[in-house]
Amino acid sequence: MAHLFRRRSKGEGNSTSSRCLSLSEGNKAMLILSSEIEPPASATSKAATSGIKEIGDPSLPTVALLSLPSISKADKNSATAAVAAGTLEDAAAGALTAPFADRSVKKQYGQDGDGAQCKEAEGGRKRSGSVGNLLLSSMTSFSKGTSLSFLTGEDKTPSPPETGPAGIDFSTPAHPTMQFVDFIITFLLVHYIQVFYSLVFLFIYLVKHGHRWPYFLAAIYAPSYFIPLQRLGGWPFKGFMRRPFWRCVQRTLALQVEREVELSPDEQYIFGWHPHGILLLSRFAIYGGLWEKLFPGIHFKTLAASPLFWIPPIREVSILLGGVDAGRASAARALTDGYSVSLYPGGSKEIYTTDPYTPETTLVLKIRKGFIRMALRYGCALVPVYTFGEKYAYHRLGQATGFARWLLAVLKVPFLIFWGRWGTFMPLKETQVSVVVGTPLRVPKIEGEPSPEVVEEWLHKYCDEVQALFRRHKHKYAKPEEFVAIS
Repeated sequence: MAHLFRRRSKGEGNSTSSRCLSLSEGNKAMLILSSEIEPPASATSKAATSGIKEIGDPSLPTVALLSLPSISKADKNSATAAVAAGTLEDAAAGALTAPFADRSVKKQYGQDGDGAQCKEAEGGRKRSGSVGNLLLSSMTSFSKGTSLSFLTGEDKTPSPPETGPAGIDFSTPAHPTMQFVDFIITFLLVHYIQVFYSLVFLFIYLVKHGHRWPYFLAAIYAPSYFIPLQRLGGWPFKGFMRRPFWRCVQRTLALQVEREVELSPDEQYIFGWHPHGILLLSRFAIYGGLWEKLFPGIHFKTLAASPLFWIPPIREVSILLGGVDAGRASAARALTDGYSVSLYPGGSKEIYTTDPYTPETTLVLKIRKGFIRMALRYGCALVPVYTFGEKYAYHRLGQATGFARWLLAVLKVPFLIFWGRWGTFMPLKETQVSVVVGTPLRVPKIEGEPSPEVVEEWLHKYCDEVQALFRRHKHKYAKPEEFVAIS
């Protein structure tokens, strides 16, 4: 099957139809130019800067390069010599540009009676200063493998601009058999703390009854516990974060994820998620490959509460899921390394303000200025993210007592009596969680420490953006009487 590249250069007064040519003869490689192509008056890099073009633009001339897998070395040399000799009029006029990067082109091949057909996806282009490099790079573009990290599975290859879907919906009921599987997996995942505590109790039980091999396991694990990975940039394992079993939770929650605008992978962002909720059900929106579909090329670290990194093996799971300590140093390290940052500004205090029996949703924001200061220091856009419906996932008993607030203030551990289905942490059956990623709020980059007045100004603007985001989507995902209050 021939690998096809189609080029377009913008010319003045051209009216050339776009075609995809496919010729194959033996094991030859040929450079085919569509006829009646006039060299453009001047070369332009507009396609490279815009990133996305319509494939069927009739004003763009076409060049198709065909390369077969078993091409011989002599054929390569002859083809290269033909281009270098200037036998192609478009090459002499400087009309050719470099081929698509291999990750920015997707091809679907079909075969009919007349030959191969080609369908290309949208992608960026770059100018090439050498016509000889055009042919050589196109012959080898698909032979280069993707560089993946051996330990984490994270792709470090720079991603070109891509377009993800505007939203993903899991609210359609699945088959009854699949619903049962979804329920079992969701039950285990929302009770992960209890599952891990059970392992700790099992360890103690085995030791008390004379078993020695648990000591061997503890000796192997202990050194890694004292390595502060949560403060050293974490250790996200993409193979774990993107596993299909996360879809079971997303279907159980009837999860809907929507974005208002596309985000550029060339920028860094600080995502503020609101509200916190009781069990952070909104965090399931970033697993199972959903985030990569909605925002291709946007890599981020999640700032998590420090107590999560105190308890094994909850600590290890949090680290593998991309979590880092929610301290200033950890956030600064992530931004310095080129990552975006995801956080819940309200923190655990919003657990106490989550009340399913009132239409009011209280966000703790007026005293949360650290993430605003961070955005100003690094010039990162602030992206509000609002979660609808999570407050109705559980019942709760009364209000937070003075003792519960003391626990949170001193030990950073919230204490609240709540329950879902059958008195467990399983969300109530009618739960439907909808996550909307808002429009970025651009902030200036300020050298040094931002002044309190500037921080207060941008905090006020961010609070207005969160309120506006809620109002824009309230009619789709919230009850008519619901409203947001900021404290």
